Amino acid sequence: MQGMVSIRHREGACALLFLLMGLLAVPAAAHVGGTTPVPNGLYWAIRLDIELIVLLAIATAGWLWLVEGRPGWRAASAWASATLLFYVTVASSIDEIGERYLFSVHMLQHTLLIYPIALLYVLALPERAVMRLAAMPLIGTVGRVLTRPLVAGFVFAAVFSGWHVPALYEWALRDRVIHNLEHLTFLISAMAMWWPVAGPEEGWPRASYGVQVIYLAGVTIALLPIFAFLTFARTVFYPTYAAAPRIVALSPIQDQVLGGAIMKIAAMVAGFATLAWVFLRWYEWDQSRQRRLKLVIDNRTEAPDA
Repeated sequence: MQGMVSIRHREGACALLFLLMGLLAVPAAAHVGGTTPVPNGLYWAIRLDIELIVLLAIATAGWLWLVEGRPGWRAASAWASATLLFYVTVASSIDEIGERYLFSVHMLQHTLLIYPIALLYVLALPERAVMRLAAMPLIGTVGRVLTRPLVAGFVFAAVFSGWHVPALYEWALRDRVIHNLEHLTFLISAMAMWWPVAGPEEGWPRASYGVQVIYLAGVTIALLPIFAFLTFARTVFYPTYAAAPRIVALSPIQDQVLGGAIMKIAAMVAGFATLAWVFLRWYEWDQSRQRRLKLVIDNRTEAPDA
C-alpha cells in the first residue's frame, strides 16, 4: 500500500511538472516567431505557433490527469476559455506591440493574465483535482500556505508591483528567460490571489464570506501605490518605450499614464464585480441557512403532537 501511494505521488508530481512546463514555456514559445516591426500603425494578427500549441497540449494533458479525465462542463469550459485567451494574449500582436512599442498594450497583456486568465484556470480545477494536489506532501503544504488570504494577497501585490520597478521591468524586456519568469509568476501569484474567493471548498478551501470582503478590499488597497506611481508620473520610467518609434498618436508619458489607467480601471472593475458576487453568494448562503434553521424549529415544534 505504501508503495502504491509513493507511485501515485510520483505520478502526480510528473503530471504537475508537465502542467507547469507547459505554462512556463507558453510565453517562451510566443517569442520564437518572427519579430516584424509595426511601422505605420497597429495591425491585428494571431500567428499559428505549432510549438506553442504543443506546449499547451502538454499542459492540458497534465490537467486531464488531475481531473481524472472527467472535468465536468464547468471546468472544461473554464480550461478551454483560459487556454484560448492565453494563446491570443501571448501569440498575437498584443505581445509584439507591448514589448517593443507601447507600455499601455503591455499592461493590457498583464491585465489579461492576472484577471480573466488566472481566474478561469482556478475555476478549471474542481474539488477532486485540488484534493489530489493537496494530498501530495510538498505541493499540498505549499498550496495551503500560498492560498491563505493574507499570504495570497501579499504575494500577489509584491509580485505585481515588483516586476514594474523600472530596473526589473527593463531586465524582463531584454532577457527572454526573465520575461518568461515574469509572466509565470504573474499567473501563479494571480491564481493564488483569486483562490480565497473562487477556489473550491475542499483541499485548499476558500475563505469565509466575511473574510473575502475584507480580503478584496485589502488587495485593492495594496495595489494603489503602483497605480499612482504610473498614473501620476511626470517622467517616463522605462527607456525602452521612451526610445520606441511612435506608432500611435501618444507620447511616451501619455502611453505610460494610459498603461497605469488601464491597470487601475481593470482592478476596480474586477474588484467591484467580485465583491458584488461575494455579497450575492453570502446572501444566498444566509437565506439557505435560515430556511434550514426554520425547518429544524418547525420539526421540533410538531414532534410532541406526533
